[in-house]
Amino acid sequence: MWRRIAVGGSGLLSLVAALCGGCGSDGNYQVTWNFFASPGAIAANDLTEDASSACGAHGVDAIRVSAVNPDGDRHETTGLCTQGQLAAGIGLGEWQFTFYQLDGKGDVIPPPEGVSDPQSSAKVESKATADLAPVTFVPRPACADEVDNDHDGRVDLDDPGCAGDPARDSESALD
Repeated sequence: MWRRIAVGGSGLLSLVAALCGGCGSDGNYQVTWNFFASPGAIAANDLTEDASSACGAHGVDAIRVSAVNPDGDRHETTGLCTQGQLAAGIGLGEWQFTFYQLDGKGDVIPPPEGVSDPQSSAKVESKATADLAPVTFVPRPACADEVDNDHDGRVDLDDPGCAGDPARDSESALD
């Protein structure tokens, strides 16, 4: 069974948590996220950016959380990216979570080549909140993120700074 909840504010988080007690969700989970500073920064000690500023800078409007348990039950919910956190009700048991970046149309933004969407697993117990490990997203290169990163009125491959290379991590002029 799919459950879909759109989360729009911290007050709404409380309302959702209160309402989910009566909608068959016997447990809860919460997750936070941020972004690596660049597509190449994916090691544990690399710099990260807070979601409140990084989401817009990387063209991400929302985060989708999809989960499945061993019985094949499914759960899905979406939250605004800039909030950097999401909490939702979910059934009890072991769950495997996958996290997706969404654009303004609600379409999934694929991670850069060679990178997988973040995943996590957790056991959800009655009347408890499973705190998932923080999720760190790898942003798309600046020349492939559909954002005018250098504010010159040109986006991605239309920007001379990209020099026709979607893998470039900067729209600034080539040296």
